[in-house]
Amino acid sequence: MIRILILILILWLLKPADIRAEDGWVSTLRNDKEAVSHLYSRAEWRGAKRRAGSHLEAAHLALIGALDSLKIVSDLCGANFIREWNHRLEVSGLPVNSSASIDYLILLRSENRIDDLFFKIVEGDLGLAGALAPASTRLPRIHNRDLKRVTDYLKRANLKAEDLPRVFASFKGKSPEAPGCTLQEYRKLIVAHSDIPLLVTAGRVYRAIDEGAARLLLGYDQWGVETTGLALEQYLPSLKRVKNREKPSSGPSRFLSEKPKGSDGFTRRELLYLRYDPTQIRMLTTVMKRLFTRMDSTRTDLVFTRPDGTNETIPLSPMGQYYFARKLLKRDLDDLSRSFFFQGLAPGFEDLLTAALETGMVTPTDLDPLLEVDDLWNPSVPQWKRASDLAFRITGSASLFLPPPYNTLTSVALVLINGFIDRKTRTPSQGDSGYDPF
Repeated sequence: MIRILILILILWLLKPADIRAEDGWVSTLRNDKEAVSHLYSRAEWRGAKRRAGSHLEAAHLALIGALDSLKIVSDLCGANFIREWNHRLEVSGLPVNSSASIDYLILLRSENRIDDLFFKIVEGDLGLAGALAPASTRLPRIHNRDLKRVTDYLKRANLKAEDLPRVFASFKGKSPEAPGCTLQEYRKLIVAHSDIPLLVTAGRVYRAIDEGAARLLLGYDQWGVETTGLALEQYLPSLKRVKNREKPSSGPSRFLSEKPKGSDGFTRRELLYLRYDPTQIRMLTTVMKRLFTRMDSTRTDLVFTRPDGTNETIPLSPMGQYYFARKLLKRDLDDLSRSFFFQGLAPGFEDLLTAALETGMVTPTDLDPLLEVDDLWNPSVPQWKRASDLAFRITGSASLFLPPPYNTLTSVALVLINGFIDRKTRTPSQGDSGYDPF
């Protein structure tokens, strides 16, 4: 038996790397969530196809090999990935430059081998890698006038000279040639300190920063790194722990690909990974599970216990059960926002639905027909009419309030959508509209 197990292990190790990867990054990166891409035009795709179409398979293998070579906990980040990917492209005899790499990304995205979030992150990392090259030049000289500026800056920033080594500790030994996984640390730095060039000058004056780290920070500053945006070391570990954890995806969703108003150009899916870590996303999914359980109940009762210990039981109608589940959903979301895990974040109904789609709990096949019902999103339409219109359009009859489990999905969707409408349109002085025994 032991010999058989050893033989199986040897055969698995001898399999081609691209086949073994199918259980790893190939399946993780494959897009089964985003229905459309916002990152390239059809003309750009045609150009990429003409220039790099014959190199696509080799470029894909190089990409997967680069990810496989990096440890998720310590090595996986944009700079290290770009270095490893370029190395493998060069070994394969493929062009190694930013334009060629973007062509590969366009073609991989067009075939759903990667998603928009991975594409966008890597495209930014490619641009940053190119921007850091000029930072390899010598540092500017420090003049006497800079000394007073440094003194004034440290006083304004409430910093002392002995604090500076701690400020630059994460960048010790790094440089534009070897930045390592410092992008997220730099983002933390610019949140805490407004004037990076002056901070670097202060570090040089007090010998709290080495030359390579100083050039790296000035390169980041010249590139204009933003405080928001996903990093590879943030996205990929979360993706492995979250995507399709409940059940396999049944296809991409337009809802996840949409950019809601006030989102600064981010899609709903991107906002989910920007705002929440894997634990928080799974907690959102747990709230959705509770909602499904409540809506799927065959019977729901209110029980009043008298002082003498006797009970009065009032069975809820399907309509009452619907309203009761809606109230409990609002309570659950409020509880999440007050919990230690969410640290003051206030998840809403759209976050809940996005998390459910990402984990595979709700399928796009179920959701997309509901989102096509315009009346649901129109607050001027009375609630009873939204309900009846939805039921008629989906089932051909006013069957929305049939006893569960026949109406579970429809009721859950209406609970979420009504909550979204209420949050957008109600004032604090307004109560819930329609019949609500609670």
